[in-house]
Amino acid sequence: MLLSELTFSTLKDRFGAQIQIGQVELIQSLWSDFGQLLRVELLDALMKSVIVKCIKVPTEISHPKGWHSDLSTQRKLKSYQVESTWYQEYSKLCATKVAKSYVSKTLNHETVIILEDLACCHFLPLKYDVSSKQIKQCLNWLAHFHAQHLQVNPKNLWQIGSYWHLATRVEELAAMNDSDLKAQAHNINTLLNKCEYQTIIHGDAKLANFLFNNEGAAAVDFQYVGGGVGIKDVMLLLSSMPQTLMKNETVYLDFYFAKLAKYLSRYHDYIDALDVCKQWRSLYKFAWADFVRFLKGWSPNHFKLNQHSLAITELALIELNSDISNN
Repeated sequence: MLLSELTFSTLKDRFGAQIQIGQVELIQSLWSDFGQLLRVELLDALMKSVIVKCIKVPTEISHPKGWHSDLSTQRKLKSYQVESTWYQEYSKLCATKVAKSYVSKTLNHETVIILEDLACCHFLPLKYDVSSKQIKQCLNWLAHFHAQHLQVNPKNLWQIGSYWHLATRVEELAAMNDSDLKAQAHNINTLLNKCEYQTIIHGDAKLANFLFNNEGAAAVDFQYVGGGVGIKDVMLLLSSMPQTLMKNETVYLDFYFAKLAKYLSRYHDYIDALDVCKQWRSLYKFAWADFVRFLKGWSPNHFKLNQHSLAITELALIELNSDISNN
C-alpha cells in the first residue's frame, strides 16, 4: 500500500529524513470512505510502528445509510478537526490511557494525524466476545476520564459531544416517524445539556473504540469528544454489549458510579460526588431516549432498537408526559 505524499513527508519531518518505512497495513477505511487508518512500520526507529489516520473527502460520497447531504459532509469534516485538536491540545493531559499524538498536518484538503501505536503497549482490540471484566475496564476508564474533566470547558471541541447530538441531526429528526418521541426530543436534549454537572465526554464510547491489555482499557477515536454528561458515554458503552449481559445492567451502573465517586474525590474534593452520581443516574433513561431518537430517524431497523432500549425510552417518555400533565 502506498502512502500519500503528505503522509510520507509528515513522517519524515517528525521522525527524521533518514527514517525508513517498512510494511504498511490497512486497519480500516474511514466511514463513508473519508480516508484510511493505517499501521506504518518504522525501520531503525525508537518505535516499531505508528498509527496514521489519513483524512480526505472522496470525490463521490457513499454513505452506508444513504445520508449524502452537505450537512452530513460538513459534520464529518468538523469531527476530524475536533479529533486533531483533541490529540494536539488535550490528550497529553489525559490521565487515562490514550494514544500519544506525534503530529497533525493539513494541506490541500487532506489531513494526516500520526499517533502512538497502542499495540506496542500490548493494547489490542476485542477478538472474542466481551467479558464482564472488559466492560468494567471500559467503565473504569470512563469514570476516570469524566471525573478528571468535570467542569472543563470543551474549547475547540464539540460544545455538546456525541455523534447523535440533536442540533447536528436535524435531518434525522425530520425523518423519524415516532411522533411522541419526536415531540419530546428538545425536552430530552435540554434535560441532558442543562444538568449542573457537565464534563468532557468521549462521544463514541462503543466497545469497538476500546483496546485492552491485562491492566485495563485504552480509548481511541475522538471525533465526537466534547461537552456533556458522562452518563451518555456509559449508555452508549452498555448499548454495545451483547443482550445476554444486559441482565447485569444495574451491576455495571453501580460499578461505574462507585468508580466515579472515587475519582471525583481525587480531582474535585470540593464537589459533592454523591450529588453528581445522583443527577447523572437520574438521566440514564433520558440518555437512552436521546440515542433512540437518533436511531429511529437515521436507521429505523438498527439492531440497537431492541426490546431493552425501547422499554427504557418508554419510561423516559412516561416521566416527561407525566410532568407535562402535572404542570
